[in-house]
Amino acid sequence: MEDLAPWLRRVVLGGAGLAGVESTGVGDECLRVMFPAAGETEPALPEAYEALDADTKAALDALWESDRLEEEIEDEYDERLTALGL
Repeated sequence: MEDLAPWLRRVVLGGAGLAGVESTGVGDECLRVMFPAAGETEPALPEAYEALDADTKAALDALWESDRLEEEIEDEYDERLTALGL
């Protein structure tokens, strides 16, 4: 396990249990692991990006296309999604 940023951790998985998992061959594949909140048995799943309205998508996309620092963009992106309840 390696901390890449305060909000991002790299975990490398391996072993026989992954024998059936197929790779696309791209070196930067990732997956999201979600855990249930304390006292819950199932994690709350976020809404899909595709379900957002066009204005929200455009605003979030503009963040990534800006010249701002990645950390600033991540913070604003997270704030916008939180405000939307995602």
